[in-house]
Amino acid sequence: MHSATTSRPNIVLIMCDQMRWDAAGFAGSPIVQTPYLDRLAASGVCFENAYCASPVCSPARASWLTGLYPHAHLQIRNTNPSSPKSPASMPSITTPMNPKRWRRM
Repeated sequence: MHSATTSRPNIVLIMCDQMRWDAAGFAGSPIVQTPYLDRLAASGVCFENAYCASPVCSPARASWLTGLYPHAHLQIRNTNPSSPKSPASMPSITTPMNPKRWRRM
């Protein structure tokens, strides 16, 4: 949405913890009830053919944020103390969102 005072769009990125492709109501699960995700999927964008770079959550999230494979950002497991090439120190999808102009959470 655009406000009258700014031309910047509101961008909301939602990343669920890793789950099976069908672990949501909108994805066809007869068991899992996800009314809020269902509503978001119906009115937003749902990527039905996505690729996950790692089955482990921290490397997968670091890949999603940096656009790199785990071997490139070196977050190869959930705990990676003292890595000289930490994903937190690398450019990410939020880098263009200048903190002076965008609120990051």
